[in-house]
Amino acid sequence: CLHRHLTAWYDLVLSKRLLMGKIKAMSDWKLMLKVWGAWRLHARRQKLEMETEIHERNVIDTERKRLTAERHYTHAVLKRCFLAWHQFITEMIERKELEKEQERTKSKIMSLLNAVASGRMSNEDHRTEDGQYSQFSSPLTIAHNARSHNNTHKDCCSTVTKRHLKMIETDSNMQQKYTDAEIRKKFGTQPWMNRHFVVNNFENRYTAQQQTLREQQSQIREQRQLIEELQYHQRQQTLRQQLSQISDLHLPAPSAEVEEQSSAITSSHASCAVVRVNNTKYLKVLKNVEDRAAKRAKLKAEREERKRKQEEDKLAQLQKIEEETQKTLEAERKAKIEDYRQRKRLEKQKEEEKRKELAKLEEMNKLADEHYKRSLMKYRGLLPFKKIISLSKKQWVMAIKHRDREVVRQCIQAWRLFADEEINRKQSMADQMSQVLVIKHTFQKWKNYKHHMKFLNQRAARHYDSHLKSQCFSAWVEWKTTEREDTQQKLEAADSHFLKTLTRKTFLSWRDLPEKLRREQEREKRRMELRQKVAELIPDFSPQMPNVVTESGELS
Repeated sequence: CLHRHLTAWYDLVLSKRLLMGKIKAMSDWKLMLKVWGAWRLHARRQKLEMETEIHERNVIDTERKRLTAERHYTHAVLKRCFLAWHQFITEMIERKELEKEQERTKSKIMSLLNAVASGRMSNEDHRTEDGQYSQFSSPLTIAHNARSHNNTHKDCCSTVTKRHLKMIETDSNMQQKYTDAEIRKKFGTQPWMNRHFVVNNFENRYTAQQQTLREQQSQIREQRQLIEELQYHQRQQTLRQQLSQISDLHLPAPSAEVEEQSSAITSSHASCAVVRVNNTKYLKVLKNVEDRAAKRAKLKAEREERKRKQEEDKLAQLQKIEEETQKTLEAERKAKIEDYRQRKRLEKQKEEEKRKELAKLEEMNKLADEHYKRSLMKYRGLLPFKKIISLSKKQWVMAIKHRDREVVRQCIQAWRLFADEEINRKQSMADQMSQVLVIKHTFQKWKNYKHHMKFLNQRAARHYDSHLKSQCFSAWVEWKTTEREDTQQKLEAADSHFLKTLTRKTFLSWRDLPEKLRREQEREKRRMELRQKVAELIPDFSPQMPNVVTESGELS
């Protein structure tokens, strides 16, 4: 009977120990799952924060680039306007000067005609006339060019397009003037020069803003998708936790049934010879356990089916949403392509209209130039030709006089060159003498400087030997003493700390010693009682008596 009780007690202890091991393993697994989920959420949060930081940085960069582009665009527009204004002012000034020159030449021609008509022209008057003709003959050619320029300018000033065409031509010339390599050589490579740089290559502000908006919308869409995925995973995790809690609530029932089954088995084995009625109860319990297991399996299958259906519905909804987003994106892309084509078509129409206007203006300018040439040959070519024929004889006389003056001038110029050469020779001799004296003085000063530097180096060496070495050695000695004192203090503190910890550990072990001795005595007492009971049951049993610890701490 005692043997049966001991075996039953031992089986119960083993089952309890096994159950505790299972519970501990389950708790460890749950704890690891929680830690894994927390770590995964932390990693995703860190990733999301990093992506938001990158997005903010990109937004700041795009804003900075947009501001620089606007600043550059305003600067270029102001420069273009200033150039147009400057060109207009210069044209106005040139026009006024040409008008004044024309009035002056007209007045001179009228005075000449009046003098010729009156017949009061002497030899001196011939000279003045020749001088005047030499003065206004060149203005005639200038007036010819100016007239053509004024006529074309009058034709083009009636409309604004000619001026704008000139501005465009000047801008194109300025663009062809500088290249990318010259700009990089002049101003250096800047951070915004990663792509190929073209001068005054202004992008459309509207397209740039649309591009930045599209980038921001795509980034926001990606963030929303990431947030939805995180929410979906979080909901799945909460559902798993709820299911695990529900399964934990249902788990003790099988354990209790197992305990009942084990107790029933042990009791049936113990009292099999006495009572036979327990077999029917045991069969009923087994049947109930099987029914419950079948119900639990059925409920579990239903839950899994429901969960699978929910996941399929969610996947279908997500696919539907993704298809709708794809359709909307495709529609937006088609609309953007259509807008781009419409814009290109309008730009081509505008370019064609501009080309037609330019061709028309060129034809009008050609007609105006031809008309001006005909009028010039008709009204300004015959009279000057007649005057040239009449003045050729007078110019022959003037040429002879000019030759005489030129001979006298050459003689005087030769004498002047000889005098200048003599003066330059004397000045060069004086300069050479002054250079020799300067070199002599500088060499003397350099020798004095060398001796002075030698003296200063000797003084510095003596100062180093007398003062700096002793100061360095004294500083090193002070540092060594301070370090030695610090190490001594640290060693003393370490020794005192070691003694304190050692005494604390000994006192703690001494305080727990009576409790340990009491437990050992109780254990030995129970063991002796069990041995006595076994000896009563088994007469041949002779146990080995262990050492018994008494209350006084002695071994018996």
